[in-house]
Amino acid sequence: MISLFSAGGRVGAQVVYTDSLPQLEGNWVQQLCAAKFNVNDPRIRYPKFPNFIRKIYNWGDLVFNSYDPNYVIGTGKNWKASLKNYDWMQSYVYDFAMLKDNKVALRTGVYSDLGLSLNYMGLSLGYTWNVNKWFHGENDKRDSFDFSFTTALFSAELRASSNSTHGRLSRIGVESAEFERWRKNNTIPVSQKSFNVNAYYFFNHRQYSQAAAYSFSKYQLKSAGSWLLGIDYNRQSIDINFSVMPADLLAEIPGLPLSAHYNYIDYNLICGYAYNFVLPKHWLINLTVLPSVGYKRMPYQQPQTTLETISLGSIGKTSFTYSHDTFFASVQLNVDGNFVLTSKYAFFNSTEALTAVVGVRF
Repeated sequence: MISLFSAGGRVGAQVVYTDSLPQLEGNWVQQLCAAKFNVNDPRIRYPKFPNFIRKIYNWGDLVFNSYDPNYVIGTGKNWKASLKNYDWMQSYVYDFAMLKDNKVALRTGVYSDLGLSLNYMGLSLGYTWNVNKWFHGENDKRDSFDFSFTTALFSAELRASSNSTHGRLSRIGVESAEFERWRKNNTIPVSQKSFNVNAYYFFNHRQYSQAAAYSFSKYQLKSAGSWLLGIDYNRQSIDINFSVMPADLLAEIPGLPLSAHYNYIDYNLICGYAYNFVLPKHWLINLTVLPSVGYKRMPYQQPQTTLETISLGSIGKTSFTYSHDTFFASVQLNVDGNFVLTSKYAFFNSTEALTAVVGVRF
């Protein structure tokens, strides 16, 4: 997660006597480096345009990133370096009303990435490696991207992923020994492309900080929560090929499509709640729940029709964070789920992600 206005924060008013500090030599860039990138060091002699940009930043920090110092304070650091392990998988569940044991569940394997990043204020530079390829020799076709922008007033998130792989059935109709044998030795071809953008406003933005739990640019001093309200755009393209299954197993689920293709767009209103639990010894637990409802548009190629219906979805995430002085570490779980309702069944697809982060501020 990236917070644009994450530099420093206001711990309290401080008077700086420039006469008591050594003067900075060189041009303004050299002076900025000598001041350890403290953009508000009064000794830096900015040209007009860089000084204008600095004033805009300070205005934005005041308007969008002000907190009650009894609840939230800044870390006093501009830089962050971190190591991240990102593991994610995708799940698909069918619910058939006409079947007694009516669930069909399918899950992909776990995709693992390892990354390094360097952050200065709102700027970030990083690189990610495919860990599956290193340790398991799996050259799977998949990609993922996750970006967020957080201030005291609001947060915006973008998530994109794609894969072309195989999933393993964990449940199908009536359980049988034949199904267990087939499931252990066979997989189902699956491909999916997902793109989601959402933005939401924090009503209690003076006392609650999302950045303290996910971008480590603030300290939450007292437990606090906030209602959230925002908008969500979600696009999914999913293909599942059940035709590889034996005919006798398919006969147990007459409504299961042999080749399932879903290509839909959701326009949603999201409303939820988030809470930071401040624990002793510099620990913080966050819980965020964001259900969504809106309009779903799903075109069909054969026949040429378009399903227009209610969109339902949910985003849930939690973090367990340790943050003290220059060091921070966090484990985060994120689940993003979407529903498709048809006349024959309900279809649910979700992406589950587990992220571990360790880093330092300086």
